[in-house]
Amino acid sequence: MLNFFLIFEKDTIKEYKLQEQVVISEKLENYSYEVKNPNLDKLLLKSNTSDIEFNPSGLSISILGIPSKFTNVYIDENEIIGRKFETIDILTIPLNSVREIKFKGLDVFLKTHDNYANCFLKSNGGYGANLFYGNEKMKFKTSLSKDIFSYIKSYSIYNKFSFNRFSASYIYNQRETPFNEIFSDFRTIFNFYKLNFQFYKHFYNFRGENINFNEEFFIKFQNDYKIVKNWGYFKIDYGFYNDYLKGNNLLNDVNFTRSLFSLEFYRIFLFKLGFENFEPHFNFEYKNFNLFLISRYPSAKELFMKFYYPELGYAVIGNSKLKSEKLIGINFNFWNFLLNYSKIFNYIGFYNLGYQNNLILWTYENLENIEVYSISFQRDFKIKDFIIECSFFIGKTPVDIPPYKFNLNVNYKILKVEFWSKAKTQLTPSLYSFDLEMKTKFITFKITDLLDKTSSVNLPYFTGRTFTIILEKNFKN
Repeated sequence: MLNFFLIFEKDTIKEYKLQEQVVISEKLENYSYEVKNPNLDKLLLKSNTSDIEFNPSGLSISILGIPSKFTNVYIDENEIIGRKFETIDILTIPLNSVREIKFKGLDVFLKTHDNYANCFLKSNGGYGANLFYGNEKMKFKTSLSKDIFSYIKSYSIYNKFSFNRFSASYIYNQRETPFNEIFSDFRTIFNFYKLNFQFYKHFYNFRGENINFNEEFFIKFQNDYKIVKNWGYFKIDYGFYNDYLKGNNLLNDVNFTRSLFSLEFYRIFLFKLGFENFEPHFNFEYKNFNLFLISRYPSAKELFMKFYYPELGYAVIGNSKLKSEKLIGINFNFWNFLLNYSKIFNYIGFYNLGYQNNLILWTYENLENIEVYSISFQRDFKIKDFIIECSFFIGKTPVDIPPYKFNLNVNYKILKVEFWSKAKTQLTPSLYSFDLEMKTKFITFKITDLLDKTSSVNLPYFTGRTFTIILEKNFKN
């Protein structure tokens, strides 16, 4: 299950340090997950492809050790906007509703089930329910849940209605801490034919006072023209998007309008060349080999942020002179191994400007180029009624992403036993977990133990045991 830990350490000058630590999990099956438990449990960390990155925006998804700022997240085919700082905080997404996750390059596609209902109850006080019903023309989805992550209470709501080519979605998340803090995020999404409109709002409340807020208006139009033949296909994508952002932690309101254009060709090999305005992206695939180039514009926050947080003793201001980042990567598959090498040019990171008005002042700068390389492995073995799944990841990664992890999963009929471990990062110690799950047709019962044996930090509430019971039902419309 997910364990979210918040630790405040107070020093002599009354500055605080925030540490966020998480454990999330799932197995990888041909770049596709099927999530059978609620919450973030069985979602990301046990895979040899994805992991969790810790950053000022919270928790975000990193793929193959590549920083999460390059990751795009979709739920039911809707792209998620609202990048606090430069990444998507996954805790603002209704992950209790997610039943399937797929990867396509650095894009993550979350999908809810159709004609399915479940409810769950956890020993730590968490609970929730999901109902998804519909047919090919009309669908209705709703989800409500509460989770307890250490001392944080998290509430999530997800509603979606679709009819033919029209759909409307509402997503809400609120997190409360014992320090009188409330973090709230809500999204409204409308889709009609090729047009997508979204409204996103985030605000942070401390001791009853709204410290900062952001509002974002996003509209996107995209169409394609495709020729399909026996030998392959040729496709052209074109469109545009407009992104308007305002908030009291920005120097001024920000408005981006950018054109989208791409060519895609497949015959034995796949070739794709695209542009966002004049910034290129490129992809070439042939059998087990993949070469790609991604350009990333600096986010509005990186360019124009004005964020003062005296309670934590720091401030962040944007840098309007930032250059776009360029990511070049190579992947190669053989047998059950995946090799990856990536290099990021003009990498954007935090730069310390010293003290100002008794605050530590930070900004963004194009820092040195960084490299990420890794090797991952996954293999399933079947011995009579036993299915044994083994995977590992080893690599050179940024400081907030574990450099290695290991997962061993043994399935016997309705019983599953799982052990996993992952290396420490800048903010997290080495962690181990032992899980036991028993699943019948309508009921799933699970015990999760989280073990911390290598950390020098005193974390009395890190270790623990959580019991979860899930009632679920698939039905036909």
